[in-house]
Amino acid sequence: MRSQKPLAELPGPAMVGAADVVRLRAMRQTFDLLDSTFGGAHARNALVQYLRTDLPRLLRASGAADVRRELFAAAGELVELTAWKSYDAGLHGLAQRYFIQALSLADAAEDRLLAASILDAMSHQASFLGRYREAANMARSARLGTESIPAPILTAHIHIMEARALARTGDAEARERAMGSAVELFDRHVAGDGPEGIQ
Repeated sequence: MRSQKPLAELPGPAMVGAADVVRLRAMRQTFDLLDSTFGGAHARNALVQYLRTDLPRLLRASGAADVRRELFAAAGELVELTAWKSYDAGLHGLAQRYFIQALSLADAAEDRLLAASILDAMSHQASFLGRYREAANMARSARLGTESIPAPILTAHIHIMEARALARTGDAEARERAMGSAVELFDRHVAGDGPEGIQ
C-alpha cells in the first residue's frame, strides 16, 4: 500500500553515492531540455516542487566528502536553472533568491567555476533590471572565481557582462578594457571548454 505521508515528510536516503549525483544531473538535463524547447515558464512549477521535496532529503544524507561535493555542485546547477526559469517567467525577486541559494550550494561544493557562472548570471539579471553598477560589481566578483582556473570562454562572457553594464554607466575607458579582454579570451578558447550554455 502506498504511503499517505506528504513527500516532504518521507525519509530520504541515509547515504548518497555517485548514482545519486548522476540522477540529479539527469534531472537538470531533462528540465534544461524542456526549458530550451518550450520556454522558461514551462515545467517551472514541477522543478520548484522537486527542489522543495526530493532535493532537501538528498542534501541531508550522509556520504563520502567527494560525493557530497559533487552532489552540492549538481544541486547548485539545478537551482541555478530554476533561477533562470523564474527570470524568464518575469519572477525576478524569486529568481534572485534562487541565484543566491545556488551560489551557497556552489560554495558548499567548493566549485569556483560554478560560483563564477552563477555570479555571471546575476550580473546579467542586474543589467536587465537597470542596476548597472551592481551588474558590473557582480561581473568583477565572478571574474575573481576564474583568475586561477583556465576557463577562457566563461571569463570572456563575464567580461562582456561587465562591459555591457559599464556601457550604461558611462565608463567608456573601463568598458573598452573589458571588451578587449573578452575578445582576447574568446580567441583563446576551445569549443566545449566552458559550462553548458556558454560554449
